[in-house]
Amino acid sequence: MDIGYVAPSNDFYEPRVTGRSWRSLERVQFNPWFETNSTKKYYLSFNYFIGLRKQFHSPNHELYLSQRYRFSDRFSISHDLDYNPTKNDAGFYTIYNGDVLFSRRNRNTVESILSFKYSFNNKSGITLRARHYWSKVDVKQLYDLQLNG
Repeated sequence: MDIGYVAPSNDFYEPRVTGRSWRSLERVQFNPWFETNSTKKYYLSFNYFIGLRKQFHSPNHELYLSQRYRFSDRFSISHDLDYNPTKNDAGFYTIYNGDVLFSRRNRNTVESILSFKYSFNNKSGITLRARHYWSKVDVKQLYDLQLNG
């Protein structure tokens, strides 16, 4: 399990305008996980993350599940599933008449990856990977980003 603290900071990328920054508030985060033995035929990994942000009292959850089955030393199939519901998230919305607009929003993201891996020898192999990504944003409120962040 990891426990962390992220101090208040200035984000120079989120406003998407050179010379502007967004001041993000502190966050406390917890991250327990579980894994089985990766040398066995079947491998399972489970990870849960929660970040408790002070800004808008915004919890950020993430649930990650990964599994792999190794048929032989040459061929394996794996599946990864990542679910990330975020409530009251703050972030860039648009630039309107020179003003940077931010939004308070709810965001749900799901990502699923299916991989087939075949090794020809210890130096070469091939991986076929299919990825599905879905994200929905529900804007709750708009804000002008002030010059002080």
